[in-house]
Parts: sequence; structure tokens; C-alpha cells
Amino acid sequence: MIVGASLGVQGTARAQDNLRQILNSPGVNAFVMPGHEFLLSNAKEQFDNQSQLTNNKTTSFLEECFTHYLQFVADNREDLKLVREV
Repeated sequence: MIVGASLGVQGTARAQDNLRQILNSPGVNAFVMPGHEFLLSNAKEQFDNQSQLTNNKTTSFLEECFTHYLQFVADNREDLKLVREV
């Protein structure tokens, strides 16, 4: 899963796209979860003084992304072992 935050309005869309291309390129052997990217834009305004996200919808979506990630890892555990050994 690719997650990112930025100070701008586009979040980390371009950086995440570039990173995904690199991780999916031949010879890298990365096992990248499709979909469920998390892009947090205007990060400076998204956190309180205790560094907690302030938007409940954002927090819920991030939790959903991590739930999907954990399921992805569980579903692909054997394949992930093979990638790690290469």
C-alpha cells in the first residue's frame, strides 16, 4: 500500500504514481497492493496540536485502506514469502 501526505492540493498523486511504476518494474520484485491509495492533501491543515487527524471521514478512509492492506497481506502470504526469497 502506498500512502502519502503533502502540503499541496494534489496530495502525493504524482509521487505515488511514479513510485508504483518503479515498484512494478522488472527486477524490483515488489509486491504492490493495487488500489486503496491514500493521498492526504493540505496536510498542514489536517492535523491538530497532538498530531491527530481532525477529519473523521479522512480517518475512516485511512482505516479502511489499512484494513484492505491487512487483508491483502493475509491473502497473499505465500506469494509474499516467494518474493522475499528472490
